[in-house]
Amino acid sequence: MKRSSSPGTETKRILSSSVFLSHSQADNKFVSRLANDLSLRGVRVWLDEAQMMVGDSLIEKISKAIDETDYVGVVLSKSSVKSKWVKKEVNIAMTHEIKGTRVKVLPILLESCKIPSYLRDKIYADFRNLANYEKELIRIVQRVAPRSATETKNMSVWIARSQTHAGKTTGLHPTPEDVLDLRGSAKLDALQRLSTEEDISSSLRMHDTDALLTLLREMMERLSLIHDYKQLETSRNLLTAIKVAPLSREYDIDKLRIFKMLHRYVRNPGKPLIGIDYFYEAILNSLDDLAIKEYVLKYGIVDDYVSDLENATSFEDAKIRAKVIALFANRLTKRQKIRIVSAILRQNQVLQSFGARSALRSVIETIRNDISEQQVKTLMDNNFLT
Repeated sequence: MKRSSSPGTETKRILSSSVFLSHSQADNKFVSRLANDLSLRGVRVWLDEAQMMVGDSLIEKISKAIDETDYVGVVLSKSSVKSKWVKKEVNIAMTHEIKGTRVKVLPILLESCKIPSYLRDKIYADFRNLANYEKELIRIVQRVAPRSATETKNMSVWIARSQTHAGKTTGLHPTPEDVLDLRGSAKLDALQRLSTEEDISSSLRMHDTDALLTLLREMMERLSLIHDYKQLETSRNLLTAIKVAPLSREYDIDKLRIFKMLHRYVRNPGKPLIGIDYFYEAILNSLDDLAIKEYVLKYGIVDDYVSDLENATSFEDAKIRAKVIALFANRLTKRQKIRIVSAILRQNQVLQSFGARSALRSVIETIRNDISEQQVKTLMDNNFLT
């Protein structure tokens, strides 16, 4: 798992706490899941295989990481209790705990195994039965992030209700009303577990403009921590919520304020590239509003969208950016159209994107006589011109 910052580094988001996960490589699958879920709840996670670089001194690097993180979560399994490296890491952490006179080491029991004597008097999070995964995860969050304890408690209410509804487990799916009742990270966690896009839309429709903007800001902060596709899968509902946010209410939200927030995120050079097409979908949905289209034209924002097309990194990026540009086909300048043609001819992501072809044909047709015969031929060969 790759993180955007190392322990002790400031990030845009104020993270509640940090955890070093000491574990055996044999338990990587579970540890990756746990690290991801803790990250999504605002806990900075340090994994040695992710942060170690070729040539690093193992002892020096790990000692520094343990010193700079708030807690060490030791994942106890049949493999880890035999691992010399796990023992070294825990010994370093226990020394810190004794010197600092506060809890530093958190035992995380994955399998029934012989627990080291120096950890036996500690209360552990018990993941031996993964049916209890959510409950034990919340216990860890309550320890390392006490500021969100109230939210975690509220979250537990709908988890308990979903588990006992009709006398059986129902899969931890809250209702849109449950999401409305929560705040902060608990609201985002509940939103991620809604089962359909319609439920997500229903949840957003319950928010007024200020509440929706707050929710979007929190979603963007969490999404800014995502830097690999495994994490993206666990945040798909948040991205869907971004996409449908401009459609959440027809008349009684200020869509321009929502659009401005989306636009700032898309134009932020430090944004993660993963999932950015969902933000463009949201912009596309926003542009159904005539006032927003006029705002885009008035402030020259179309030029930004042309630049983004020039820098498309995937076929999907090219398609959605081309669709946004096509909405302004009759208002584009000749210079902008020439740039679009150059982007098509230079960028394989645009040239080979079927969605970009269908969106940009009407734009290119208007400057057919202003480009070279060779360019016309290439565009015809690739179905951008007929």
